[in-house]
Amino acid sequence: MADHALSDPEKRLKDKKAAQEERLRRKKLGKKALDEVEYINGYTKEKILKIPKGERPNPTEYLSARYIKNHLSKFEKGIVRFTSKASFEKYGTLGPEGAFILPKKYFDEILIESKGNLKIIEEKLGFEPGYLSDDDLMIVVLEDVNITKIRIPSGNETGANKKWIPGGFTSGKTPEAVIDLNVKTKFKKIKLK
Repeated sequence: MADHALSDPEKRLKDKKAAQEERLRRKKLGKKALDEVEYINGYTKEKILKIPKGERPNPTEYLSARYIKNHLSKFEKGIVRFTSKASFEKYGTLGPEGAFILPKKYFDEILIESKGNLKIIEEKLGFEPGYLSDDDLMIVVLEDVNITKIRIPSGNETGANKKWIPGGFTSGKTPEAVIDLNVKTKFKKIKLK
């Protein structure tokens, strides 16, 4: 039956179902997005990964503005950063320009889901095995961060490891972003155990 032949109740039901499917798609995009990244201008994940680190394009060249806005909105309710205690003590900052971060909400979900298993946490965050066992590791919640300073990683950042993939998600499908931190950034330490 064509849309124009639907009665008002049938059309409302169809519209309601379409809206529910769109909400579900957006929710899925928020958590499981690797295969739903909205590439533009002829880019693909594979094409970007073939570009050497240091030469990769700005994500604004290959991701839609709508996708970027949706992705960065995940960071509005708290940010977590993993960094080195020694570097913090030496330089007085929580990281370099382009420091990787993740939304606190997703970090909390990973802790619950993993039941404290460091291997699972490392996998979800795209870390090398053993990374979280390092005694030099410091995990912090950033406070009073200007959300407009957050951006999707380009893969050119110092902290982008061999597991980096374009689109703002770790290889473990956790949202990530980068921010330039300074010595005035307020934070609270988190302990895993």
